[in-house]
Amino acid sequence: MDEHGDYEILTSNFIIITRAKGPWNEESTSHFAQEMQYTIDKFNGMPFAAIGMFYGESILTPDAENQLAKLNRWRKERGLQIVAIVLSDKSMGNSLTIHQYKNAYASLGIKHQFFEHISQAKKWLEFHGFYA
Repeated sequence: MDEHGDYEILTSNFIIITRAKGPWNEESTSHFAQEMQYTIDKFNGMPFAAIGMFYGESILTPDAENQLAKLNRWRKERGLQIVAIVLSDKSMGNSLTIHQYKNAYASLGIKHQFFEHISQAKKWLEFHGFYA
């Protein structure tokens, strides 16, 4: 099956910044997970934060949602402390996106918050001790 979804993973100090455009399927989520694991391994177990910037209909298929849950457990085990989620598009899919990502982080006890602008997300992470 063809991949659906596009992403870019960047780092700034101990913050992983993901720019992603969906919708997402299992294949694209699998490649994303591999690249994310490679990026996190470079932190050598140090605590880190994440910013997820989502564009378009960034919803997940059920298989992709399951893969993301596994990745988030792995990320928490490797030091993920806090996640800022930026939803800048005013699309109908935002309510489903919020629901999916809220469940993904809340179920693991990962502190998270949703924002409309990257500047708000960075300020929130700074308040919690992470500087981009």
